[in-house]
Order: sequence, then C-alpha cells, then structure tokens
Amino acid sequence: MDADAPKTVATLPPVPFKEHPAQLYTGRLAKPDFARADADVKLYRSRIRDAAATGVKFGGRYGVMISGCGTECIFGFVIDATNGHVLPLPASGEGHRMLQLAFRPDSRVLRALWKASEPDACALQDFVIDAGQFRSVKKEVLPGICPEMNSETGESTGEPYW
Repeated sequence: MDADAPKTVATLPPVPFKEHPAQLYTGRLAKPDFARADADVKLYRSRIRDAAATGVKFGGRYGVMISGCGTECIFGFVIDATNGHVLPLPASGEGHRMLQLAFRPDSRVLRALWKASEPDACALQDFVIDAGQFRSVKKEVLPGICPEMNSETGESTGEPYW
C-alpha cells in the first residue's frame, strides 16, 4: 500500500442516546466521596472535585473528569452528583490510544472511539450506565481510521482524527 495514498475514514453508526434516556438531576451537588475510593482516585482529588463542581454532564447525574496521561492517552472518572461516588471511565488509559468520548447529560450512553491495534482500524464501544455500573452494549472494530468525533453528538466530522 502506498504510504501517501489517502486513508479511508471509518463510518460511525448512530449513537443510541435516545434509546437510553436519563432524567436530569437538579438537586444539590454532592461532594466526591474519597473515603471509599481506591488509591488511583485519591491521586486526582483536586481535579475530581473541580469536575464535580461543574455539574451534571453525563447520564442525568454524573460529572465527568478527563485528564491526559501521556501521548495519545486520556483517562477519567465520573462523579455521581447525588451521592459523590467516584467511578472510573470504562474505557481510558494506555489501552485506548487516541481515545475520543461522546456523552450527554440527558442520556446514559457513553461512546468510546479509539485507534484499534489492527492497522487502519477504529475501535468503537458504547456503554450504558445503570445503578452506578457501566455495561457494554456494543463493541466493534470498524474498517478505516477513526474520524474526528463530535463529543456532544457522537457524529463524525468526516475528518481523520490522526
């Protein structure tokens, strides 16, 4: 294959945001609960507190903290605004190179998109959060490189992400 040839950009299926609606919590924001948290969570107390204070960003009741962890690497946590429980994102860290996430306050769906280990392939995984736990509802490897994804709609911009 010619290294200068244009790369095929993967086509993304629609994000099922409307299939998993969330009722938006509007009460007082709970402070993150670090008493029951593991050491990884406690390392990022300041960032997690700041993210929790910005309000609900995902799943009707969760704040979101995302941070860099090196080249092509991000990780993060969600913070339950009702009780302060801190939960790691289901896809993050070095195993998810070039990770992009899409989520909305009115939906329990979180879409993760990252560079697959196969050449010119894009990994996609949709998660739904229920009762403070993430579960995978879709996982596939798409042909082509990952497109840049709009973080609010989950739609492709049509441009390659790398």
